[in-house]
Amino acid sequence: MAEEIFDVVDENGQPTGETVTRSQAHAEGIRHRTAHIWVVRENGDKTEVLLQKRAMNKDSFPGRYDTSSAGHIQAGDEPLESAVRELSEELGIQADPDDLKFAGTFPIQYEKEFHGKPFKDNEIAFVYVYDEEVEIDNLTIQKEELDSVEWFDLEEVYQACQPPRDEKFCVPIGGLEIVRKYVKADEGDFFMKTLIIYYSHEGNTDFVAKKIADKIGADTLRLVPVKKYPEKGFAKFFWGGKSAVMAETPDLEPYSIDLASYEQIVFGFPVWASNITPPLRTFIKENPGIKEKRIAAFACQSGAGAEKAFGKLKESIGIDSLAATLILIDPKDKPSDDNDKKIEDFCKEIF
Repeated sequence: MAEEIFDVVDENGQPTGETVTRSQAHAEGIRHRTAHIWVVRENGDKTEVLLQKRAMNKDSFPGRYDTSSAGHIQAGDEPLESAVRELSEELGIQADPDDLKFAGTFPIQYEKEFHGKPFKDNEIAFVYVYDEEVEIDNLTIQKEELDSVEWFDLEEVYQACQPPRDEKFCVPIGGLEIVRKYVKADEGDFFMKTLIIYYSHEGNTDFVAKKIADKIGADTLRLVPVKKYPEKGFAKFFWGGKSAVMAETPDLEPYSIDLASYEQIVFGFPVWASNITPPLRTFIKENPGIKEKRIAAFACQSGAGAEKAFGKLKESIGIDSLAATLILIDPKDKPSDDNDKKIEDFCKEIF
């Protein structure tokens, strides 16, 4: 049987025009797309999710409970058609495209060893929710992919997947967060209180932070170093870049914020030498409990380096992934419809 071929995608899940084989994608950690479908139901005052127990021959996480149905998106295919196909193939559910509600995307990236072989995953998962009536006894499960299915309480699974994770589950936490958000929004009682924490040097980050805050009703905290960085000429690039590369933690002007009252934190910063700006490092060092929050981030740059900077941000906080990311090129000085759309899409993803 011919090996599966995937589209190589960018950080937003958009195909780049290149393709890669399944084996190469997982051997080298090349980013590709997957479709994740969550089958949910209401049971009294609880929301339950149908989880599949992965077959023991799977190349990753054999024998553990995972998303209801999930699979790779083949080269040239679209996420929705892949989701419909996966439901049919794995569970025997014949769904119409309109039955699936798109809930969002999230990144998955890790390196592990399975069956004595290294496995590198790097994917953008497209999440769909299916809430039509489902009876386990009426399902036709694909034995090559899964051993069984079982209903679980959504909140209990979410808690079990918090560190230290219950090894019974391999459900991606990013997917759980998206489904919880979708369910709460559908019930009409969801509001995630958000704080935007940012440093702005030339006004671009401040410009974006205020736009996002206006759109989603977030609070803001602008970090101000006691000793200001040069704003012009060679000194601006030299001292700013040096401070970022050396991972300095400059003293900040006093700030007062009750982090316990926020569920989500959005960090914003200009990219310096492919790194986060030092004032953010100071704040993170002073508030180590920040890693328990849902974290998203946006970056402003003139050239490149934002992706590496996001990696440094995750490393500084001590987390594996960001709920959402946004990259803009000089948004204050170079306004555009494209930037406005990116901001709008980012707001939808975090709110």
